[in-house]
Amino acid sequence: MGLLQDLRGKRARALANYREALKYDIGKPMGHSYLRIRIDRPWLEERLKAPFAVESTVKIPAQPTPDQLIRIIDDLNWTREGKTPFLIFEKAKTLTISDHNFWMKLGLLLFDSGAYPQFFSTFEKLFALALSELIKFTALVWMGQLMDLQGQREKAIGFYRKALEHDPGTAMTHSQYG
Repeated sequence: MGLLQDLRGKRARALANYREALKYDIGKPMGHSYLRIRIDRPWLEERLKAPFAVESTVKIPAQPTPDQLIRIIDDLNWTREGKTPFLIFEKAKTLTISDHNFWMKLGLLLFDSGAYPQFFSTFEKLFALALSELIKFTALVWMGQLMDLQGQREKAIGFYRKALEHDPGTAMTHSQYG
């Protein structure tokens, strides 16, 4: 209940629920893998200091290495990461990162956050780096979807046609969107 109250912006109620929950701590954690949280006493004590948010709290180094950014992206949720993907994009665009998984997840996080120009740039990079037809196909389909969402149907159709040139006959699943 404390989580829900924090998400609703009702901090006083959240704190009351967290304090009450401490009374019932049995010393065993409860995992919630979808939210990437593991509720235990230290986690709950942290909630008394800082509200719960679905968005991950990450520290991005001022001058990160490609490997540091790859690890940060790997640890993020697939949705609801707020401004974090944009901040990572700003650091990544000046680095040489050839890991297509990094660009795929970063791009989808940018899309989810509404950072459409950065998403598009990321998927252009993904397409250029991709060795697999499935990744090229997926990148082009997503770029077409963005054009459709922005009311640019003719551009979208162009991306879809180009995607069909790379159709591997298999599917890419994005379970975060069902």
